[in-house]
Amino acid sequence: CTDEEHSQRSVLSGALVIMGMVVLSQIFGVIRQRVILSYFPDTDYALFLAAFRLPDIVLEVLAVGVFSSAFIPVFARELKTKERVAWDTAARVVNIGIVLFLPIALLFGIFAKEIYSVITPGFTEAQSQVVANLARILFAAQGFFVVSYVITGVLESSQRFFVSALAPLVYNLGIIIGTILLAPTLGLYAPAVGVLFGAFGHLL
Repeated sequence: CTDEEHSQRSVLSGALVIMGMVVLSQIFGVIRQRVILSYFPDTDYALFLAAFRLPDIVLEVLAVGVFSSAFIPVFARELKTKERVAWDTAARVVNIGIVLFLPIALLFGIFAKEIYSVITPGFTEAQSQVVANLARILFAAQGFFVVSYVITGVLESSQRFFVSALAPLVYNLGIIIGTILLAPTLGLYAPAVGVLFGAFGHLL
């Protein structure tokens, strides 16, 4: 077959793989939610969701919005003509992401309680402290994603879709396993540690 036909088949097969993995990931997401709710009451689950708010926003802006959307077209173009330049670009983007993330993470770790007292009003003093502690763990997990989303861009630009599509399943699985194994000893911190495990698994 021609190069164009081969490219079309690769894109189609990649789209099917991604679509199938997205469906599985959604199923695992429902299972993850049910597992957490089976170990903790709704009030505790609300604290966990509140803690997720700010780390999730930072990840969307920094890793998904800026790096993935800007990086993938540049890397894909350079990979076809200047492979060495493409890999140098990928390495630099990872370095820039880490350099930007570390001071944000440090400031967030120091002022988490003050920040959450503003963006999540209505909790008691004790609940706000728990939310802040959870958020520190969840924010640390986002550091893995800063690197992981660049690697995802590299894989998808190289038309290797299976591993990048599998990663969200590993992420959800890490949360599920972390919650089941650690909930008896760590309480509500168990799913947060599970997020850390899942994020590391996503990167791997």
